[in-house]
Amino acid sequence: MARNDRSGRRRSARPVYRTNGAAAYDVRYSPRELEYGGAARRYPEPERKPRSRPRSRPKPKAKLSVSPLAVAGMLAVAFMLVFVMCGYVQLYEETAAVADLQDQIEVAQEYHGRLQAIYDSKVDLDAIGQRAAALGMTEPNSRQTILLNLQGTDRAVITGVGSENVVQTAWNAIVRSVRTLKEYFS
Repeated sequence: MARNDRSGRRRSARPVYRTNGAAAYDVRYSPRELEYGGAARRYPEPERKPRSRPRSRPKPKAKLSVSPLAVAGMLAVAFMLVFVMCGYVQLYEETAAVADLQDQIEVAQEYHGRLQAIYDSKVDLDAIGQRAAALGMTEPNSRQTILLNLQGTDRAVITGVGSENVVQTAWNAIVRSVRTLKEYFS
């Protein structure tokens, strides 16, 4: 049995479930609407009070200022960095020079060893003894031999070394570094 609603549309007498096939009962619809398949009634939503947000003040723009002390510190660090790099360059150059000199020393020692061997092979002690006898030389006897006994320790005195002031030593080191930098970059 079908009934007509106010709009003249025909409604079925069966209840219409608005649950997408689930057996759960939708509490938003009245039983009368479910029974006749009417449109869902909207319940008024509670009034929402607008939230008042605190107005945010625009933040003042930060002024960019650089401290003169920071600039001086950065310059000092850069200056020291240049000195350290130049020191490493000098150290590398000196190390290479030392290695070259050590190679030269080895070559010279080998040459010295060969010359010493040639010299020793040319010395003839019998010929030297004959020549000394021809010149009237004789071997010393026990009365002509003098033994010298030195007791005590050896010591050496180095003179002429003056002590410099610490400030003067630092100043001289800075002057040498500046000269070296000038020579290196020119």
